[in-house]
Amino acid sequence: FSRSQNNLEAQLTRYWPEVLPLLDLDSVSLLELLSRYGGPQSVKAHKVAAAECLHRAGGPGLKEEKIQDVLKAADKSLGVSMIDAERDALQELAAEARRRQKAFRAAQQRVKNLSCEDIPTVLVGAQVGAVTAAVIRSELGSFLDYANTGSLVKGGGLNLKEVSSGRRQGELAITKRGSSRLRQYLYLAVLRWIQKDAVACAWYEKKVQRDGGKIKAKALVALMRKLLRGLWWVARGETFDSRKLFDVQRLGV
Repeated sequence: FSRSQNNLEAQLTRYWPEVLPLLDLDSVSLLELLSRYGGPQSVKAHKVAAAECLHRAGGPGLKEEKIQDVLKAADKSLGVSMIDAERDALQELAAEARRRQKAFRAAQQRVKNLSCEDIPTVLVGAQVGAVTAAVIRSELGSFLDYANTGSLVKGGGLNLKEVSSGRRQGELAITKRGSSRLRQYLYLAVLRWIQKDAVACAWYEKKVQRDGGKIKAKALVALMRKLLRGLWWVARGETFDSRKLFDVQRLGV
């Protein structure tokens, strides 16, 4: 869906730039309008029907003032004039983006429904979000299948091994076994964690300083391990507490 959005933004920048500040690229109103009319010239030629289309797609959340602004943007657009083939292509692009949006939202709802059936995943989801919890569950299986935190970290490919090849001799690096998608979602979860949690943020900053202030990735990976260890306990009914994962006295927080 994000790829369709990027393509749509590029096309609108060329043909109808004025509509971009008015409606978001993931707006149902915009996608429905474009899939039906394709561009500002067609909207301008069918103002009444275009307004009705926006009313239906936007519902009560789309104010009349915004609808009129969109129609004015079509009427006075400085974008490149479209030929029929270009209008048809933009219609198809918008229709495909709308189809992918529906599929994406249906998948999100399905993930949410499935997650609610597994108590450990529900508990973990309360900490890192339902989607991230579902990804961990999908890639690693049940949290309860792991006897300890170390085995969970190893399953995620975040345990360390010595690397001796090329210019890297005797260095430690993660094994990267298992799912790269899992590590991607954990990475994003860690970025949110250090924004919201003072203890995790303080540890991250000190770790970056110890590493010379340049290699931030190592600190983030280390936090991914700590987060996964904490989630092992959360899945067993414990309350997530960053103070149990770090030496708060040394951090001074």
